[in-house]
Amino acid sequence: MHFNIYINDHLGSQLISTAEKQGITRNRLICKALQEFVKKENSEWPDIIMQFQGIPDFPAFEESRGELLPAQEDPFEWTTPIR
Repeated sequence: MHFNIYINDHLGSQLISTAEKQGITRNRLICKALQEFVKKENSEWPDIIMQFQGIPDFPAFEESRGELLPAQEDPFEWTTPIR
């Protein structure tokens, strides 16, 4: 897919300089920047999720933890020394 964009001379100079420093073409640098921008935009929670206040009469998660049995042993405890 092809796009035409227009940028000012100062930004164009910075683009060329940055691309040269990274050893890539201007087009590749722009593509990488757009990929990062789109990835960031798509990784944020939608407003409907961010505005969710919870269910008022739903029990708190911590209330169910009392029913759990304690662990028999620590699975991360080393029984032999690491060398």
